[in-house]
Amino acid sequence: MMKINWQGVYPAVTTQYFDVYSINFEITKKMVASLIKEGVDDIALESLMLGCTGWISGLTNVFPQEAVAMYKLAQQGRYQEVLDILRC
Repeated sequence: MMKINWQGVYPAVTTQYFDVYSINFEITKKMVASLIKEGVDDIALESLMLGCTGWISGLTNVFPQEAVAMYKLAQQGRYQEVLDILRC
């Protein structure tokens, strides 16, 4: 039988919300508004085209130069060049 070393493994835990009063709707509303204003990686180009001034990005940790180039090109309206970077 194979043994698994579970040290350092943190499983995800989900919770069902039956009590709607336990959800902070004000914080949720602010978070959604922030995502709409700032954008996220999956829709970075679309967000920038619609006037976002930046985006919440994990992409920049892996591809910092490409992310900065995409941002600068999008600010200049050079969307085809941004698409070329995204498709690499």
